[in-house]
Amino acid sequence: MNSIFRTSITIISLLIATNVLAQPFIRSGEIEVRQNDTALKYAWAGGLNNPQFSNADLNNDGIDDLVIFDRKDNQFLTFLSNGTSGEIDFDYAPDYEYNFPLVENWALLVDFNCDGVKDLFCSQKNFNHASVYKGFYKDDELNFEIFADTLFYNNSDGTEDSIYIPLFDVPGIQDIDDDGDIDILTFNIAGGYLEYYKNLSAENNNECEALEFILEDDCWGKFYESGIRPPVTLSEYADSCAKVTGKRDPRHPGSTILAIDIDEDADKEVFLGDISFDNLNMLVNHGDLNHAYMAEQDTMFPMYNVPAFFNYFPGSYYVDVNNDNVRDFIASPNGLNNAINFNCSWLYLNEGADNKLVASFEQDNFLVGQMIDVGERSRPVLFDYNADGLMDLLIANAGYHTVVGVADQLKSTLTLYENVGSVNKPVFKLVDRDYLKLNETFGFKDMQPAFGDLDNDGDQDMLLGDSDGFVHYFKNDASSGQVANFSLYKPKLNGIDANQQARPFLYDVTGNGLLDLVIGTRTGFLYFYENVGTLEEATYEQVSTNWGKVDVKEIGEVTAYSFPILLKLGETNELTLLVGAESGKIHAYNNITENIDTGAFNLITDNFLNETTGLYSALAIGNIDGDAELEMIVGNNRGGLSLYNEDIGIAVQETIAYDTYQIFPNPVKDYVLIKSHQADAVQLQLINATGQLIYENTFSKQTTLSTKWYPNGIYFVKIKQKNVVNTAKLIIQK
Repeated sequence: MNSIFRTSITIISLLIATNVLAQPFIRSGEIEVRQNDTALKYAWAGGLNNPQFSNADLNNDGIDDLVIFDRKDNQFLTFLSNGTSGEIDFDYAPDYEYNFPLVENWALLVDFNCDGVKDLFCSQKNFNHASVYKGFYKDDELNFEIFADTLFYNNSDGTEDSIYIPLFDVPGIQDIDDDGDIDILTFNIAGGYLEYYKNLSAENNNECEALEFILEDDCWGKFYESGIRPPVTLSEYADSCAKVTGKRDPRHPGSTILAIDIDEDADKEVFLGDISFDNLNMLVNHGDLNHAYMAEQDTMFPMYNVPAFFNYFPGSYYVDVNNDNVRDFIASPNGLNNAINFNCSWLYLNEGADNKLVASFEQDNFLVGQMIDVGERSRPVLFDYNADGLMDLLIANAGYHTVVGVADQLKSTLTLYENVGSVNKPVFKLVDRDYLKLNETFGFKDMQPAFGDLDNDGDQDMLLGDSDGFVHYFKNDASSGQVANFSLYKPKLNGIDANQQARPFLYDVTGNGLLDLVIGTRTGFLYFYENVGTLEEATYEQVSTNWGKVDVKEIGEVTAYSFPILLKLGETNELTLLVGAESGKIHAYNNITENIDTGAFNLITDNFLNETTGLYSALAIGNIDGDAELEMIVGNNRGGLSLYNEDIGIAVQETIAYDTYQIFPNPVKDYVLIKSHQADAVQLQLINATGQLIYENTFSKQTTLSTKWYPNGIYFVKIKQKNVVNTAKLIIQK
């Protein structure tokens, strides 16, 4: 089922239930993004942190495509190959992601039943075991159905035990003995020794259809990995396991395993990554298909080229990325914390053969270099930073890990993409990965900005939430129409303390013309502060620390990282609260104005998009391309962004028909005249590019609207009479 159909069904069901949300959002990638004067091909794919790579034919065209499972977000990303021989030529195709089951920790695509269709081996949720989903085609799209919830092996006494595969490992799922069926390599529960689970499906004449495992070797390769130092202990003898000196570590800390033939002798070499080390270790097999014996090791693979080297816990994958029927080598971090989260996909093209790897380093940002990516926990904000009337894109983050071998270098920044396009054709261009240098100057961490005119001077000021729960007021000292110039005006504004991870949002909730303050928090609640000041001096007074009784925590969790945004949605233009969460879901609420002080809001849905693009969802909504339909940008734990367009909206008229209404002049500088040729009074609304209602009035025949205090940009005039709505785009340009 494609994403458009999926999302439309969800919103239609919401509309039936609530008669509120009549405008679904669908996945899009239509807004161009540029970096170093080059358009990013996969700009809105959502970023990468801990990618795991597999080949699979997603659309049944006979060409191997690319599937990525990112452990950081437990998210699949799907890329269709265009089939160009010898070229890296993929298109991001998110519709195929909906066909994959929900998976955590690790996922590998391998054809176990020899039907030519890739099946899915993955971690069993919350348990140190593996599950298998059988692949099949439906309408020429790869789909999956559960085949085995747990993998077992047969003991010699006829009993069964489950195969132990630690949650944080990546096992070796390959045909180890070249008999046509899929075997498994995984570390012993106590660590150190690699266990070989042989699949007897071929031997039992089941033609791959079954998964019938026995523990063939409890010390495959005859080596011992200590988890203390990078080199493994090799055995002196091909028929006995390596001896262990000293006390064994009773725990298995975490390993990644890839077994492939790289020297054309059919037996399998093994690549090991360990949670304690920065490097990949390649062990050379001097044995044969039935008796593995590792006698050599390259502890900095590939030592003959550029070694794959991460902060810790590397993984390795063998996939064809350039459609030449020769698999290539990819290394990436498997560690969730302190590992490199930027340029985290190291591609080595194979200059040898499929069974003779000659790894030539190509790039450290395969695919992710063509995406918007700001490290981890991306949180977008739309803001016209240079007052040119076009919405620019600002992205807050938890930070970048970029220093190899050095932990705890997470530097939180704001990344600025300037809109260098036009009103109707936006183009975002990377300008600065450390806009305002707030971490360097003030030491703020995990920052989140919100923008609004807090001193009535016609420009956008900034409130900045930080990791400690405080909110800081930065005044915009720029002259009208000039690039924003922020200075810290009130640190720890009004003593506001949201405990941890303050996520502020400004909106006139009470309808008195003053911007109130809603703050998302680490706990999943919302804090609400009413603006009790004046247009010229905002002052905030706490109303609630559990506003609307909103709590976006999942059952059993203690954190949720709520991220609020308020806007008018639906045919009725009702005030709606959307809240992103750690789960990746977006919660939607209405009945806001009736319950501002102490009441509970009405939960419309806890999954507004009927999908997640990753954990820690954070969203920005606004009109970016001037078509009267809103765009939604969603951030995630991987540091990337996904783009959605509103699917149903009111078509924009550049001018409203003369026999109905007139708006003049347009573009406007200070005053706009609006005339009605209707007999009855009509309702007028002015909505800004972020969907906020900034003016509302009822008039007959004509009215004059002052625009002198509104900043340059795209606005929308809505004129309502009974059930008829006319919408026109209004451009304020001074």
